[in-house]
Amino acid sequence: MEERVRTYGLGEMLGTTFRMTGELWRPFLVVWVCLWGFTGVFLAGTARVLPGIMRTLVFTGEELSHHYDRGLDLMQAVLAQFGRLWVWDLVLMIVQWMGTLVVGLLAWDHVHRAEGNLQGALVRVVRALGRLIFQWLVMAGLVLLSLIGLGVVGAVGGFLASLLLEERVATVLITVLVVLLVVAWYVFLVWFLVAVNFSAYAVIFEDRGAWAGIRRSLELVSGSWWRVFGYLFLFWLLVGFMGLLLSFLVQSPLSLSLFSRILLSPDPRNLEDLVSRMLSFYSSPWVWVGVWVVEGIQLIGSHILAPVFTALLFVDLSVRKNAPASDVVEPEAGVPPEGGDV
Repeated sequence: MEERVRTYGLGEMLGTTFRMTGELWRPFLVVWVCLWGFTGVFLAGTARVLPGIMRTLVFTGEELSHHYDRGLDLMQAVLAQFGRLWVWDLVLMIVQWMGTLVVGLLAWDHVHRAEGNLQGALVRVVRALGRLIFQWLVMAGLVLLSLIGLGVVGAVGGFLASLLLEERVATVLITVLVVLLVVAWYVFLVWFLVAVNFSAYAVIFEDRGAWAGIRRSLELVSGSWWRVFGYLFLFWLLVGFMGLLLSFLVQSPLSLSLFSRILLSPDPRNLEDLVSRMLSFYSSPWVWVGVWVVEGIQLIGSHILAPVFTALLFVDLSVRKNAPASDVVEPEAGVPPEGGDV
């Protein structure tokens, strides 16, 4: 089938995101169920160890003050449990990341070829996994280097200020310098995250290398940073509000149940009784079922709708940057242009 791509305005992009999610609901449902199921496995493991970690953390200080060796043993046990949870959390993050990329690839294929081959999309993502992980490490390294660079600038500036100026003036200037550097780093971080937002998609959509994917994302966002930032911000504002609203309806009964257990304690100053009540709450399977439901709701926005929207934005930017006019689907007569900036 001939590939025909087009540009999108914000309103149409949002509408197309929901429409495409409906058209590809079968493969998306499979991805969502897999991610939700894997999240449930992680939560089940957390539910088994979290009460013990909470109890240990509360009473470790007392054990350290009375029985030093016993307290150290408790701390080592807590660190070991946290280590296992961290490993599981890392695995969960990678699985969810891969699911997001599969959804984005399905959306991209649907735009270009009206296909929805879940197996083919999964194979392409798995084959590109090495490049994607290397790309993530490169971007993390660039962020770390920027932080180190600002730290060096701050250290040199502070040393020169303390060497050349009076103590009081130097203290004020160093404080101002630190604040400005922190603000500058956060500004850079926001710019960088938006600029490389399409790096992974460039790897799997266009079969690029890790560094080439980063360059491609920078190329697409160049000259359109504010537009991309605004689109992403408004999308996450909408999806985040919907997710929070639905999650609130599920979490409210759980929160009320926890607060009622604490407030109904006969002796609020009895730490052991309060901890026991909290542990009995978190040991209830219904609590974790509620958390699981909330996670499932949030996965719809963050791992289904978000990659579809990002894939459409990738297509839009690619058309504006590269596609010849003959490949762009023009709006019908009498219909306002759909690719204008918002």
